[in-house]
Order: sequence, then structure tokens, then C-alpha cells
Amino acid sequence: MILALDIGNTRVKAACFSSSGEMLRYQAWDSLSVVAIEHWLPEPPEHVLASNSADVNPPPLSIASVAVSWLDLSGPWPFVLSYGHGLGVDRLLAVLGALEQTTSRDVCVITCGTCLTFSAVSSADGFLGGIIAPGLAMRLTAMHQGTGSLPLLDASWKGLSLEDPRTNYSEESMQRGAFIGMLQQITDEIILWRKRYPTMTFLLNGGDGMTFANHLESGIFAASKLELIGLYAHWTYAQNSTSS
Repeated sequence: MILALDIGNTRVKAACFSSSGEMLRYQAWDSLSVVAIEHWLPEPPEHVLASNSADVNPPPLSIASVAVSWLDLSGPWPFVLSYGHGLGVDRLLAVLGALEQTTSRDVCVITCGTCLTFSAVSSADGFLGGIIAPGLAMRLTAMHQGTGSLPLLDASWKGLSLEDPRTNYSEESMQRGAFIGMLQQITDEIILWRKRYPTMTFLLNGGDGMTFANHLESGIFAASKLELIGLYAHWTYAQNSTSS
């Protein structure tokens, strides 16, 4: 059994994979706890794979007496990677996981998490990058922190209408402004990508992904756990590259 850990900015996600790549179980926590992970494991893992988007230099760590193998940008990767400083490994794992989920070789993952990111890859050009912008909660937090009177709100779209621009109170105005702004940004970016890569497949990922899924055009596929799937896929690819 292989244990994969995706340590993000706000959550720690874990999945157990069989040797054939089947995801056996999944769990998420608000923070990293070795004790909690070890208690959750059905058996000691043979390998522990991990990525940490919150810390570029994670400390040595063992889980169930197995040393954690931290993933970095050094690869190998099954696509051309020529990108500048500061690329988060979570973006590479997301597109790698997406490639495992679709037959398309031109893929863009839209992650609606702490940040809104577009991460794209094509068979011809390799990793293509994409925007990084504030996520839904971050937009609301910025309005609160940048003013003296606007409240701090949870990210929510329940009960609001896309068709009616009228609002009845400031909280509703903020919620609508954050959601509509992010939705329009996603829509505009999809149009730009499709102009350059007409056959590109789009997958919607992240904690707020389902909030936007029903408001986007058909053909945008909701996905989950892409980074964990990507971790296992990267490990498999590295093993095969070493043995060949």
C-alpha cells in the first residue's frame, strides 16, 4: 500500500493506493497530525509520498516508521517543464492527476481553493502555466481587511441569483461581488485558452469547485483529489523511468 499526502494551505489530504493504483480510502484534516494519520491507516504503508504547497523546504518526517518522500520540482515529469521561479508543485500534480482522468493530452485544471489557479499542459508544448488569482474566501477577506466597516463573511452563494443584480444589504452585495467576479474571471480565461487550444479539456478542482460547477458551460468537468492522484502517478512514472 502507498500513502499519498497533499499538504495544502488550509487542509491536509491523504489517500491510500493499492499497488495497481486503486484509491482505497481518502481522508482530510485541518492540520497535519502524524498521530491522526497513523490511527487512520488500515495497515503500515510500503511508501509515503508527500507534497507541501505551504512549505518549500518541509522537514524530515516519518509516518508508521516509514520516511516521507517529499516531492519537488526536479522530476522526472511526463511532460516538458520549462518554467520560472516559484512554481508550486501542487499545480504540476493537479495537471498530472487530470491526465490520469481523461484521454485528452491538452488539459487545464481550474482549482478553486485558497487561490484561483489555471494550470494547463499540452502534448505539444508541455506545462503552460496559467493565472493565479484570489480565491473566493480571499476576496471576501480582502474587502473586510481593506475597509473599516465591511464584515468578514464566509464564502457562500446559497440563495443568490445570477440573473438579478439587485441586493438588499451589504453582506449580500459582497457575496455577489466576490462570486460573480470570480465566475466571470473563470469564464473569460476558458475562452482565452480555447482560442489557443481548441481541443483542451477543462477540469474543475478545489474546495470551492462545486460551488461554480453548476454555473459554467457544459463540458467543464468537476474533479476531486487530483493532486493525490497526481502524486501516485508521478511515483509510478519515476519508478518506470528509473528501471528503463
